This record gives sequence, C-alpha cells and structure tokens, in this order.
Amino acid sequence: MLPRTEMTSSAFSFLALRSDSADYAKTIANNSVDSDKIVDRSVEGDDLAIATLEGFHLQDSTVQFRKIGTNGATEGQVMKMVGGNWTAAADETGSGGGDITAVLPGSGLTGGGTSGDVTLSVGPDAINSSHIAANAVGTDEIGLYGVDTDELAHYAVTSLKIADNAVTLIKMATGSVSYDEIIDGTVRTDELANNAVTGMKILDGTIQSSDIADGGVGLVDIAQSGATESQAIVWSEGAWQPSEVGDITSVTATELGGLTGGGTEGNVSLGIEPNGVTTGLISNNTIMDEDISASADISPDKINGTAVTLSGDQLIEGNKTFENLNISTTTRRLALSSAAFVPISNSYSYVRTGGYLKNTVNTNQVYQAQVSLPDGAIVTKVKVTYYDNEESYLGWIYL
Repeated sequence: MLPRTEMTSSAFSFLALRSDSADYAKTIANNSVDSDKIVDRSVEGDDLAIATLEGFHLQDSTVQFRKIGTNGATEGQVMKMVGGNWTAAADETGSGGGDITAVLPGSGLTGGGTSGDVTLSVGPDAINSSHIAANAVGTDEIGLYGVDTDELAHYAVTSLKIADNAVTLIKMATGSVSYDEIIDGTVRTDELANNAVTGMKILDGTIQSSDIADGGVGLVDIAQSGATESQAIVWSEGAWQPSEVGDITSVTATELGGLTGGGTEGNVSLGIEPNGVTTGLISNNTIMDEDISASADISPDKINGTAVTLSGDQLIEGNKTFENLNISTTTRRLALSSAAFVPISNSYSYVRTGGYLKNTVNTNQVYQAQVSLPDGAIVTKVKVTYYDNEESYLGWIYL
C-alpha cells in the first residue's frame, strides 16, 4: 500500500487519516460533470466562456425589446431578413415597380450597376475574417499546419492533448461542485443542457451582441412586450416597440377621375390635375350662376345650339316654341354622364368609380336622370352605352 502509513493500536486509525476526503473525489474526469452535479444557481457570469450561450439555451419569450441593440436602425425601420441575416431596414408593405435604383458592391464583392440585369460576384482574395460566420470553418477548410498557437482559444486543449501525468477528475458526488470549484471561463456550450439558462440566471446588462451566436435569437425567444395581433416591431423614438402596420398597399389615381398622385409606400397624396375636371365629371344642372365668374366673358361660340337674337327691349311671356321666337330649328345632341343618374331607392347597393355607375348586387335596380328640354324640342333617338358581363342580364331605358 502506497504511500506507507504507520499502523497504530487504534482499529480505525487508518481511515481516520483520510476522513477529511472520504465523501468526495480528489480528481475529476473529462465530461464527467452533468447538470445533476452542479448546485442550483451556483454558476455565475464569470464561470461562462465567451460566446457560450446560443439560441437553444434561452427559454422562449424571455428576450425583451430593450435587450436588442439598435443595430443601426433609424426611425420607422423594422427587423427584416436580408441575405440570411436579420438587419434593420425600411418597412415596405406595397407592391409594384420597386424602390431599388442601384446595386452597389459591398465589402468583398465586385460588379453591380444602376440598370438592366445586375450581377454581383466575390472578388479575388476578397474574403477576410470579418466575412466568415462563426463556426463556418471546419477541418476541411484548414490547410496542413495552418493552425498555430495564436489560433488556439483558451482552454481549447483538453487532457487528451496533454502529456501523461495530467491531473483529471475521476469521481464526483452529486452536488459536490459549486461555482467555487469551477475555474472562470471553463463552462462552455457543450456543458450546458438545453433550456438550462433562463432569464433569472442572467445578470441584467451582461449579455452583449458578441455573446449571442449569429441567428441564435429566434422569433419564439422574443417576448410579446405588449404587442397585439398583427402588430410589427418598429424602431421608434430610440427603441424597438410594437406598432400598427397599415393595410393599404397602394393608392392609384384614375385618369378618368382627373386625379394625379398616388403611390405604393410612405405618405401618399392625391390631387386634381390642372384641367383634369372634364364635362363627364360635372353633374348636369349643378353649375349655378354663382359658380360662374362675372368676368368669364363667355363668347357666343361657347353656347350650344342657336342663340336667341332680338333687337331692342323684348318681353317674352307664356309658352313659346322655336317658331314663335323665329328661331330656326337644328339637330343637337345632349349627353348625360353616369353622375346625372340617381337611384329611386336609398336601399340600392351601387358604386361610382372612374366615371362609371355600377350595380354591386344581382338584382334589378332603377336609376333616373332629370333632363330639361326647350319647348318644341323633339327627341328622335336615344343611345345608351353600358357594360354587361353576363348574357342573361338585361337593361331598359324609358323616357
């Protein structure tokens, strides 16, 4: 028995010499400490290695908005997936021609352009360490003897890489290892069980962007933070916060309506273009004397039909015809726009759009328009233009 121990007359003196370490092991083997061996709430921030925590270590819905960095976001921007990474970008809800005016090559890329089919490619010798994602370089990517001492992380060399007579842990009792026995920075990702680290275990303000693996925070890890159904996370007033997202995707100005403007993003404005209001947009019998400027100076050629020309002061009384007034008859056309027609019942379902009157239900509806004709006028022909997309539907007109 080594080392040699002097025997005494006391029957239990041999065990008594080792009583101070009888209940626990003096050495610990590699990968022998599991979660059952660690005292609850005993692992502190200093015990965790850098870049140890990943998304699967976080409980769902525990990361608050205030834990997410600005990441260069400006007012009104949202978190958007671009090139496989979350980044701050403008919130675009519309559809159409697009907002991209140029494609410029960034770091490590060549090509680009401002029109036509644009191509980007990786430049020769353009990839450096800043372009490579964490854990993206494996054994196959490293050349022979390509890794030297400077490339090795602290504590990356295990006992298998150390010469003989290295000190290892052989046995451990449950709960015997607390934070005092753990060397700072030795607990790495592989030693942590999934979902073992909750928000209660993380000291406020200690987790930085560099501590979280790229793409490690999933949508399920982000707390609701007061957001309601269909709201989006928007950078506003210096912080990420839930906000309403508009349902309007585009506003179009119709040419028939005399409008100009519209758009698919941002604040959209509409207006009436110069000289955009034509005869078809003005309802019959709605222009009154007060609507016409006293200085309008309307010339005779603007008056439709034959104007009455009488010399001197004349008084016309009673019902008169063209013949009574000695006015030669002529053929004239009177056009009525859809705006002149009104429903005979307030219960009808219809819309006016683009200069058209449209029935929105599959039932018969009657519309009427008032027409004032001079005495003696004779209607010889009536023409109606309408669109019918169903062969079985019929239309009538009455005078």
